[in-house]
Amino acid sequence: MVILKIAFTLKDQPPDQELRKMLAQLVEVYKRVPGLKQKYFVADPKTGEAGGIYIFESQEALEEYLKSDVWKNIMLPIIKGEPKIEMFVISAALDAGVLL
Repeated sequence: MVILKIAFTLKDQPPDQELRKMLAQLVEVYKRVPGLKQKYFVADPKTGEAGGIYIFESQEALEEYLKSDVWKNIMLPIIKGEPKIEMFVISAALDAGVLL
């Protein structure tokens, strides 16, 4: 499995309730992303930076996501400037105190 970490600043900073509604609508979209196992919506209230932590089942699935309409038509239009993108291979995981 691989992790995709994306950090960005939104063009418009909606109020928390509105942002929560936007995220709720995105859940249905992300349910259909091939190879996506988990997604975390993250934000730093001090800096206004937002982003996502994605866990994909393969590097290929991650790369396909970055070419997808979801990325191009939903994410890129709401981002100010260039997002910071990092990718990591998961070498092990700690789950409930058990090393997987």
